[in-house]
Amino acid sequence: MKIQDSLGAGKSLVNMAMIQTQKGDFYGGIESSLEANKYLKKEKDSTTRSTLAISYNNIALSSNFLKNFEQSLKYYFKTTRIY
Repeated sequence: MKIQDSLGAGKSLVNMAMIQTQKGDFYGGIESSLEANKYLKKEKDSTTRSTLAISYNNIALSSNFLKNFEQSLKYYFKTTRIY
């Protein structure tokens, strides 16, 4: 039951992070994604992996908008390694 709660919390934080990024709060989007990643530890579960990939992608996108291209690439590559 705890795993489901963690996944739900992680998904909610990722959704919040994506909204922040879409609204121009790039630092907030990164922080919320990083917080979500703490809840997405069970990488063998396909739903968790997918949510983690979305979170990494959000960090990469926000970093790109902030012109932090090195961090952006780092998280884009992390996204591709999940699958």
